[in-house]
Amino acid sequence: MQGRDCLSERGRFCTGWVALLVAVATSLLLSSLSHAADSTHRSGTDGHLTDWRLDDTAGFIHLTPNPDHALCGTPFSIALIATLTDARVFELRFLVDEDFLQVLSVTPGSDTSLHILPEQVLGDTLWLDGFFHPNFTGTISLATLTLYPVPIPADDTTEIGFLDGRGYSGTPESPGLIILSGDTSTAYIDCTPPQVPWEMIIVPIDTDSVCLRWHPIFYDVDGDTVIDPLYVIYRTDQLMTPTILDSIGATLDTFFYDDYIQVSHPRPPDSTGVVSGTCNATTYEVRARKTQPNILLSPLRFR
Repeated sequence: MQGRDCLSERGRFCTGWVALLVAVATSLLLSSLSHAADSTHRSGTDGHLTDWRLDDTAGFIHLTPNPDHALCGTPFSIALIATLTDARVFELRFLVDEDFLQVLSVTPGSDTSLHILPEQVLGDTLWLDGFFHPNFTGTISLATLTLYPVPIPADDTTEIGFLDGRGYSGTPESPGLIILSGDTSTAYIDCTPPQVPWEMIIVPIDTDSVCLRWHPIFYDVDGDTVIDPLYVIYRTDQLMTPTILDSIGATLDTFFYDDYIQVSHPRPPDSTGVVSGTCNATTYEVRARKTQPNILLSPLRFR
């Protein structure tokens, strides 16, 4: 009997240890799964935060769209989306490479609690400061950057990136520091010119009007498809600027009417009724421009 009691006690002791080990392992497994699920929920497949669930001491600035495609010489926009908790004031710095982009304007978001101070651009750095009244919690469209791609000789790529920033929550008497982080937007700049329109025909319509016609273009000089090209018409003025081509209009069609041809009359009509004079329009030229960047290009095309 005593032997059997010892064995029973030993069995119960072992069973207790096994149960404890199983409980600890289960707890660790559930904690690991919870952490993995939370990490997955926070990060998308592209490495960016998806819902930006941050604590009271952190904030995130998201730049969109990313990537973006822009035309050389045509402004485009980047939106700044902020996720903050109890934010009162903030100061942000962004990288905008002045060799590729010029900051045209910063348009504040429409939320009535948001107040953006005038931006400052120093070299490649854009400074953006502002405040909320009352304090703000949530996700907000902070501002929209309008950027101008400066003329460059070939297709290229650049980045608009968040450098650093900080903010404060709470009150001026009892502030809380907010550490801000952010991501980067890549801009592919399409600078390849379209082909030149060919076989322009000038058809007189009246004594002071002509119709210009030409063949459409479908490709740029690299052979990539051009969508909806814009045709800009230039003309010299023999009376005013005989050596300068001035733009007189633009069209998406392949024809253009010039109804403002002027004729000088150096002397009155002769006995036959003929009026001597010179038409001011002497040279016409049509140039094509892209209206949409070629987003089908591989990023490998951009240096």
